[in-house]
Amino acid sequence: MSWSLRLVLWYLAALMSFNVCVGTGLITGWGCWYAPNVRYRQQTEAMYSGRLALASSPTAVEDDLVWAEGGVHQVWGLGVPCWRMPFEILAKVFGQRGFPDRGALAIAILLVSYFVLRVFTVPDGVRQLDDWLSALLHSPLAAAAALLLLFFPPVINLCGGPFKVYEEAVVYGYYYAVGLFAATSAFAKRPTIGVYLVLSLFAGLAAFVRPTVGAYGIATVVIAAVLARRAGWNWRQSLSGPALFGVGSALLFWTNLMRFGSGLEFGHQLTRTSLDLMYLLRFPTPINEEPILPAARELFGWLFFAKDFEALYSWQLPTRRWRELYHTTFDWTYVASIMIFWPCAAWSIRRRREITPPVSRTRVLATAAWSIISLSALFVFYLRLPAISSRYMLDFAPGICVTFVGWLQLLEGLSIKAAPRNSRFLNAGSIAALSFWWIYQIAVAQHHSPPTLTLTQREVVVQMQQGAPELRSIPAHYDLAMNLVEMTGIPHNGAGWAPPDGHVEEIVVLFVTDPSRLRIEVAPAKNASPTEEQYASIRAKIGLEFLELKSVKPTERGRMLTFAKPNRKAYRHGIQVVFLDFLPPQELVDGISPFCLLHVDWTD
Repeated sequence: MSWSLRLVLWYLAALMSFNVCVGTGLITGWGCWYAPNVRYRQQTEAMYSGRLALASSPTAVEDDLVWAEGGVHQVWGLGVPCWRMPFEILAKVFGQRGFPDRGALAIAILLVSYFVLRVFTVPDGVRQLDDWLSALLHSPLAAAAALLLLFFPPVINLCGGPFKVYEEAVVYGYYYAVGLFAATSAFAKRPTIGVYLVLSLFAGLAAFVRPTVGAYGIATVVIAAVLARRAGWNWRQSLSGPALFGVGSALLFWTNLMRFGSGLEFGHQLTRTSLDLMYLLRFPTPINEEPILPAARELFGWLFFAKDFEALYSWQLPTRRWRELYHTTFDWTYVASIMIFWPCAAWSIRRRREITPPVSRTRVLATAAWSIISLSALFVFYLRLPAISSRYMLDFAPGICVTFVGWLQLLEGLSIKAAPRNSRFLNAGSIAALSFWWIYQIAVAQHHSPPTLTLTQREVVVQMQQGAPELRSIPAHYDLAMNLVEMTGIPHNGAGWAPPDGHVEEIVVLFVTDPSRLRIEVAPAKNASPTEEQYASIRAKIGLEFLELKSVKPTERGRMLTFAKPNRKAYRHGIQVVFLDFLPPQELVDGISPFCLLHVDWTD
């Protein structure tokens, strides 16, 4: 392309990034471009120092953080901190304390915007600015598709509401997935080995940004491999893509193993959060056994009918589940786009000839397959997940947005095939309808919490300088009279265990050292008469490992339960976290434990 065309595309990309960050309030003024949550910044600083853990003391464990493998970790992935790393290094070179968080996000959106504009608005063979402008006037629906990908209403609405680290991870994941789709579309138009290899590697790294973005990485590599075979590539070339995808996935597996003790664990089974959510994430609950249809109905309601609270409540599963609804998600228009586009795409693909140049069956097939594979994988993942939230539903946004892009591709084909007068009418009508729909979606969005304010550099420095309490000694046992937090200096140690009577919640969290086995003495709570089966149903975990219950023996005050030592050697040394479950699964709805905890010890 000519330099003039490149400069115009970069200018437009910068304008779009500016509108997303400033127009939604992510940047509220000069200097106010730092995130209120410093977890990503702490992770970047840790990696800059050559380590993965944010801290080496359990006293630094706060809400949403994890103590595992001898360190404190965050659960929002390493992708964003890795992206931030070169900007942080650049800031330090120039004597600054750090690079603006929103600036790193804006640059990411800028790069994706440029790539999307280049793929969707620059036809093959166009090199000059005048030719590009003529192509846009002749086929404006391609530009509409690019704008929709970059300004998808649910994502813009998410940016305009409460925007903490949770939402920041979702937005990064959305634009990463959009970049994967744009690369898939570019490969569908012109398969080259260079694009194939880069695309497959980035698809394998997708889950680094957010675990659920891995669904879009899988869809990308599958479609790219099929397109490579259809292009006549040999098996050696075709399999090079999945091999690179495997390299990225193996790297993710290794970092998860180093951080959380399991390659398939992303930290959510270990994170410090509310007691009810910790219980649901750590122990098997009845939600895992719900029939498919009722579970699908609730998930469908959360996706498309979050405004209708009566319908949402009537579709809700009776089983206990952690639910958080604080903004609207999608509505019936998104359902219509999905349910109509997929059959139309299948019908058009079955035709013996191309729909019309330059929109080919291959591009429509790639678009439809990308959305079907990714949305199906996400739906299965969230079907029986013990926790569900509004922001989780935004993980579906890239796959749903692509169905609208597919519509625009089909309409573009009809426009080129039609007579000039009809083509102009079709283009104008489609863009007008899309514009009204976009404005409506932005106008009716609802947030049940105020927007999150951004911070200045001074405020961020103050947060970063706040140190954790000093770690004190951890004894060889815990008794009812002990103040565990004051004794050990570890926040939340003993969470769920209430003095003076020792009544326990559904879950108790304890920090122990060098456990060789675990013994707990429990007694009936006031006005409770637990059965022997209820005593035997008490469960214990250290980290990710369930401990085997060896014996239940009567004592003067109740029962002494002895659990075997962990099988995994790493769990027998150093500071470990014990999770005790005092609520049998069949009594999960009541949420009241019939036990008191009197004594805990873990050494011979």
